[in-house]
Amino acid sequence: MSVDLVYANQTDSTIRFKMFEPEPMGFIGVNLIDVKLNPQSQRMVYAYETDGAPKDPKPESCCQGFLEGVLGAHNTIIINDTSYVIHGGEKSVLISNYKDSIISDRHFRYTYTFTETDFENAQPCNGNCDD
Repeated sequence: MSVDLVYANQTDSTIRFKMFEPEPMGFIGVNLIDVKLNPQSQRMVYAYETDGAPKDPKPESCCQGFLEGVLGAHNTIIINDTSYVIHGGEKSVLISNYKDSIISDRHFRYTYTFTETDFENAQPCNGNCDD
C-alpha cells in the first residue's frame, strides 16, 4: 500500500519538525530528517510504501500506526526557532485530523494543514523536548 503525506503551512511562522525519511523504495527509513515549512502554504510531500495493511484498507482507519511510525517518538515542533512540546493528542499526530483522499485502490494521500489554532496552547520545551 502507498501512503503520501502532504504538509501545508497557512501561518506566518516557519515550522520545523522531524520525521523518518522514506527509503529509495518508499519504505520508512531509519534516518531522521528535518522538515521545514516556510510561511504561507509551502508544501512538502513524502511518499511511503507500507506492508501489513488490511486486504481492503479504508483511508479513515488504516494508517494511524503508520503515521506514528513515520513521526517516531520525537515530540518537538519548532516555530520561528522556539521549540514547543507536541503531545500524542495534538492534531498533527492524529491521522483523523488529516484530510484523506484516495489516489487509487491501495494508494492514499493524507494532507495536514498547520494553522494558527495549532499553536494556541503550545508550551515551550524549556529543556523537556526530544530534539
